[in-house]
Amino acid sequence: MNKKKIIFFSFIFELFIIANTQIKLIGPFWVDFKEFQSCNLSINYPIQFNFYPRKDTKYSELLFGNITLQRPLDDSLRMSILLGNFDTIGLRKENSLAHVKKACTSLKMGLYGEKTWKIFTDTFKIPADCPWSIGHYVSSGFNTSAFKESHFPKSFIYGKYTSRLLYLDRKNNIISCTRISIIINPYS
Repeated sequence: MNKKKIIFFSFIFELFIIANTQIKLIGPFWVDFKEFQSCNLSINYPIQFNFYPRKDTKYSELLFGNITLQRPLDDSLRMSILLGNFDTIGLRKENSLAHVKKACTSLKMGLYGEKTWKIFTDTFKIPADCPWSIGHYVSSGFNTSAFKESHFPKSFIYGKYTSRLLYLDRKNNIISCTRISIIINPYS
């Protein structure tokens, strides 16, 4: 047999083995929040998300902490979500996941959906309508299982990710930057 045929049959055999394994790489998921941190601790961003997770059930956590607004969170802001994962040698690779205008309304109607938005704003005692006024809003424990009712994807690639959530003003100044570490886990 020539070398090309051997390589081809080896490739087909490997595909067959991979297809018959029980390992699923994508599917329904729950998010294990590991850490929320300012992107740059030396900068006092006008909008700050200071959250810390606490385990609630096998598939959910409670987010405690606060949101501090030194300026309103309104539709004059744009929001960018950058998602990074770790490659096979442990290096983080970051890609753009979303860029939206009208940050407040996009969160409410787009990403969260009205039901999850209502739960989130009630937990932080924030007015449900946009904009959010200047203030300090403290969480009584937002249950992350509410994200099941959101407009987040229902299936995702399992693994460890870091994300940067940025809010920018019309002049492209960074108004808020939060780094979030998560693990996307399958339901078992």
